[in-house]
Amino acid sequence: MTAPKLMEIRLPAGDAPGFQIDYDLNTGARKLWSSDWIGKGFDGVRFIGAGRDLTHIRPGASWDTIAVERHAGIVQLESLTVHVSRTSGVHFGISRREKPLIPSFKLIGRDVMIEADDPPEHRGSGMWGLFTYLADIDMAHCLWRCKHLTEHASYHHGFASTGLRWDENEVESSGAECLKVRPDPSETFPTPKALIVVQRSKFKDWYAPWSSRGGGGMVMQGTGLPIWIKGCEFWAPLQDASHTRCVMVDDNGGKFWGAGTGALSKGFANGPILIEDSAFRAGIGTENLTPCIRVGPDGGTQQTARSVTIRRSAIYGKNTQLQFSNIPAGKLLVEGCNTPQLRDLAHNRGIDTEFQTGIPTHDRVIPVSEGFSA
Repeated sequence: MTAPKLMEIRLPAGDAPGFQIDYDLNTGARKLWSSDWIGKGFDGVRFIGAGRDLTHIRPGASWDTIAVERHAGIVQLESLTVHVSRTSGVHFGISRREKPLIPSFKLIGRDVMIEADDPPEHRGSGMWGLFTYLADIDMAHCLWRCKHLTEHASYHHGFASTGLRWDENEVESSGAECLKVRPDPSETFPTPKALIVVQRSKFKDWYAPWSSRGGGGMVMQGTGLPIWIKGCEFWAPLQDASHTRCVMVDDNGGKFWGAGTGALSKGFANGPILIEDSAFRAGIGTENLTPCIRVGPDGGTQQTARSVTIRRSAIYGKNTQLQFSNIPAGKLLVEGCNTPQLRDLAHNRGIDTEFQTGIPTHDRVIPVSEGFSA
């Protein structure tokens, strides 16, 4: 595949103001227009800082530090830090379903930090770190320091064509959820060939007291897509049962684009789900067993996922469970988890391996190490 041709804009060390691309609204922010590079034969634009600890994009009068309207091109952010404004750090795309899907609309992030600065009252300082509509996402070697948000570090509403790729990223903290995908049909289009792939990434310290939403590591609601989680780490805060949720997958209340078909609210709310070679410190649940990983509907009868496979992973947490429902018969498998070797690896990383996460059945709670299929 040929690498995209991107026009380079170099940003020196120090503070730089936020900007907008293809925004007509007069917010006082610096205006840029995609026609200035696409009209010259480029596929998009590449903003290159001097380093994420050196180049800082600061909020101005706008509600978003960086705001990008949907257009037929790529925007790459590289080696810089974006500080969150009153609403978001990066607002990439607007829903506007009257405007057709643009398959080439894409955000690439490389060595980027998104930071929600600590306000004087030490509470919430903005809503979202990265907030996107109908855009493909490719983030690698990026860091989110977003404890002081009221909502989510990275929140994605639908894609353009290929979906979401995360590789070697870390959410150090988030006010609510770390990584969320919710392509509600009222504001998105189906992209049945897209994928959600999250590899070698870390999720930590979610759900602050000032959050206006619930907390979690990865929250996937009616994505209609395959979800692959490989080689990741989930470090639930060791506080209480409201912090145990590492991976949560549901059907968005029965509103979704069907997996593989794009049919409205028909078929599977998510594609096949694969979790492998990952580690979970699931936190502290209640005696009723609080979910650490859940795949199930949000109060409906829809099939939540085409299949669920969890293998070769370390999953530990006192009074926590794997919870599954509305998955086709014969399509649920948990195998090769919490082996002696994985237990030792988890212990050496600092995970308390005294309490295994369990899988409740009608007559007993099965430890994850025993495996399960249904």
